[in-house]
Amino acid sequence: MFDISLLRCFVTVAEEMHFGRAAERMNMSQPPFSRQIQILERILDVQLLERTSRSVKLTPAGHSFLPEARHILQLLDNATLLAKRVALGKTGSLKIGFTAMTAVGILPRLVAGFRETFPHAELILQEANSADQLRKLHSAEIDIAIVRPPLPPMALQSLCLATESLMAAIPASHALSAKSKINLQDFAGEPFISYLPYEAYYLCTMVGDLLAKAGVTPNTVQKLTQVHAVMALVHADIGVSIVPEGARRFSRFAANRGYSAQALGAFHGMARRQSEPPCFPNDRVGAKNRFGQRIEADLDFQRVNAEISGDGLSALPR
Repeated sequence: MFDISLLRCFVTVAEEMHFGRAAERMNMSQPPFSRQIQILERILDVQLLERTSRSVKLTPAGHSFLPEARHILQLLDNATLLAKRVALGKTGSLKIGFTAMTAVGILPRLVAGFRETFPHAELILQEANSADQLRKLHSAEIDIAIVRPPLPPMALQSLCLATESLMAAIPASHALSAKSKINLQDFAGEPFISYLPYEAYYLCTMVGDLLAKAGVTPNTVQKLTQVHAVMALVHADIGVSIVPEGARRFSRFAANRGYSAQALGAFHGMARRQSEPPCFPNDRVGAKNRFGQRIEADLDFQRVNAEISGDGLSALPR
């Protein structure tokens, strides 16, 4: 077995074809440098270089050994760089779950920020509803879940990424679309597009409680999971609905300026398993920890305080 410095000396003299210049590159005097080459040849039991007083050239064995020596040194350099990047949390992989609404909302900026900070890390994105994300998080299929509440009583660390108001989604041809403010009672008797109780538990519960407190029993004609699907049916004049403010990105037809009480604000949150330590030893979660810290630092301005505006929902300006 030989020291890796012997390989570096051999590759250097093979590139320079001159012992003096090679020794200078290695910050060595020439006699110790020459001894390094002799030691390597003795260990390998082959002559790698033919030396004369005027020239140095590779033997056939030296020609064959040179590319392998370079490859070994490159592997060592790569391994060293990788270890340093992992220690700094600048490489590895991160699996993030996200909802469809997140994809057209905060996710693009989060991804851009992550790639700017960790250009050598692999980002793996998986779309799923909140319930499926939490299941995958529990089974370690993903590292971070971007979900809507509520979070189950499991060992999770969570962070609020953004809040948003609730809006009235009204077909452009509907009489209510001409109103600047829509009361919840205006939904009485109207065909209403609601949410499935399991797949969209948070919105289903929030919207249901909101209407119940206003004494409105909705005439539910459809129940869906995804907000963009709700907006598509509103656009098709199937009915009216109540949606998060981010749904304005899907509206070519109506309006949503917002229902207001702060307790009714929908929000996106980030969760990860609490059992993971704050300093991570492996290549994947080192980036994950710092990613979480970056989100917390960069997204404070996303915390939107809803203003109380009575019992009204505003129609979106077309």
